[in-house]
Amino acid sequence: MLGVSHPRPTAMIKACGVAQFNADIKLPPNALELAVVFSTQHHALIKSVDTSAAVKMPGVVGVMTAEDVKGTNRIRFSVPDQPVLCEDRVRVIGDPIVAVAAKTRAQARAAAAAIKVTYEPLQAILSPEEAMAPGALQIHPHAPNNVLIAQPLIKGDAETALKEAKAVVEARIHYPDESPGAAGTRDFFCLF
Repeated sequence: MLGVSHPRPTAMIKACGVAQFNADIKLPPNALELAVVFSTQHHALIKSVDTSAAVKMPGVVGVMTAEDVKGTNRIRFSVPDQPVLCEDRVRVIGDPIVAVAAKTRAQARAAAAAIKVTYEPLQAILSPEEAMAPGALQIHPHAPNNVLIAQPLIKGDAETALKEAKAVVEARIHYPDESPGAAGTRDFFCLF
């Protein structure tokens, strides 16, 4: 099996132009709209979630918290502990806490805005250096030194690669972020 090219199962329908992508899927006229309440805290305990006002709002069909998730409330990306909806703690601004289903997008967003989440802020870690410092607060219990997952890099002969490349693009990118300490600058190289 190794060393042999394997065709992708969807290659033929894509090549023939009959594959359906998200933009091709037409939703029925009665499809519900969803809005999510995201964490406004870097790191905090969720003390309470008050959905009482939202469930009474026009067009709202349902409100879902972690307690309503049937089966596992975990997404298995790199590790098996990422909650679909946070139960008792948020670890980053933007963690999902509540989902609202309503007849229109405006109704779903209005109901989401009416939900009150009370937090108990915890120490926030805002940089990789702070996260990996000796004695740093552990954000995930299974991630020693706050390293969630490590992927070893396969290193080659960089000097030879730079000399033999037909083109070398060198750039510096600055990216802004609303989170304190999250903005930064990165250097990168592309070899062609």
